[in-house]
Amino acid sequence: MRLGLSDHISDSRIAFLLSKALKDKLLDQEHTGIIIYDLSYLEQRLVYLKSSFMPSVLHTTAVKANPLTKILTKVKSLGFGAEVASFAELHQALKIGFDPSKIVFDSPVKTIDELRFALSKSVYINANSLEELFLIDQLYDEVYKENNDISSRSSIGLRLNPQVGKGSIDSTSLVGVDSKFGVPIELCRAQIIEAFCKYAWLTGIHFHIGSQGVALSQLVTAASAVEVLLKDIEYQTQRTLSYIDIGGGFPVSYHHSTSAMSIANYADSLHDKLPYLYNNNRQVITEFGRYLHANTAFAVTRVEYVTQYADARLLHCHFGADLLLRVAYAPKDWKHDFSIYDAQGNKKFIDQGSCKYTIAGPLCFSGDVMARQIELPTTEKGDYIVFHDIGAYALGMWSHYNSRQFPAVWGVDKEGCFELLRKRDTLEDVVGFWE
Repeated sequence: MRLGLSDHISDSRIAFLLSKALKDKLLDQEHTGIIIYDLSYLEQRLVYLKSSFMPSVLHTTAVKANPLTKILTKVKSLGFGAEVASFAELHQALKIGFDPSKIVFDSPVKTIDELRFALSKSVYINANSLEELFLIDQLYDEVYKENNDISSRSSIGLRLNPQVGKGSIDSTSLVGVDSKFGVPIELCRAQIIEAFCKYAWLTGIHFHIGSQGVALSQLVTAASAVEVLLKDIEYQTQRTLSYIDIGGGFPVSYHHSTSAMSIANYADSLHDKLPYLYNNNRQVITEFGRYLHANTAFAVTRVEYVTQYADARLLHCHFGADLLLRVAYAPKDWKHDFSIYDAQGNKKFIDQGSCKYTIAGPLCFSGDVMARQIELPTTEKGDYIVFHDIGAYALGMWSHYNSRQFPAVWGVDKEGCFELLRKRDTLEDVVGFWE
């Protein structure tokens, strides 16, 4: 029997960690904002994901969601692989020591040299188009001409677009007819089957319909559409495909007042409703990123000024669109919860007094706003704002606009012992970035 998993780091845990960070002087005049990853909670999510699926499933972490090397190293130690979406991410995964047989290369625009390198390392490769398959075919014999060991060659799949309808967030929905990701099943069914008949080395299928803003029913419907096509491919080719990569994109909760969808229910639905996906000892691969990381970290930044003009009250702090690009540029789609703590690390509550505030970041443009006119406890200069659930697609999307220094990133274990995951940029680091 699987035990449940909380959707967020608890308020009591955050209060404990913030108080300890202040006591250890991790926040001071120089370090006006830091990131804290709860490593024990991250491990819980990794273990829970594995327990939700069959033991034979290969789970990879989407490197783009959280590229911190020390985090990836910890994820690797629990048996996970790496899904990489660029050539640099591929090199990073190899340098960290991920087994090539657990690396999936998904870049949508791979060059011929990148493909040649990936083939030479025998990683999984998911082609994004029929045109890319043609390019791989030109390279395949060249790379493997002296390698007769089929088991040490790359497993190669084709990314499909199940066309199940866009999710609620257009920018992260990947299955519209005009999507740049994958080959649309309905429009190109005959060409897809022809490709599998033509290329004996084409042994896998990949699909990924979006990240956040998708419903459980869409995820299952997409898998069902792919299963139907998989049966047709195997009937036409008279061979069994070796793997199916179901991608990631499982949504999380960014608000403590709402519950997240259950990853266990998703896994059970796939297994119960679509057993053919698991037939013939087929390798099933996942590529979760947001689900693994988003809820495992929070940011803490000092309130530097509290200003009021007419009825508008602003909290000026040291994190903004540099850390949360999507919140600033697409506020209708992306929102986070915020909490206020005093200078000693005690949480403030609305029933003790409240106002409506706009949270303004440090960047020199008017859109650098994290929230507008939200009710928060009465806040003073020197208090701290906690940005909740920033463990994914935050540091990985860090903006260098205004040459902001990358903040110190700390990991903390169950007992509250801090470990530096990445140092804060020095001024020299920032200047050197532009040289």
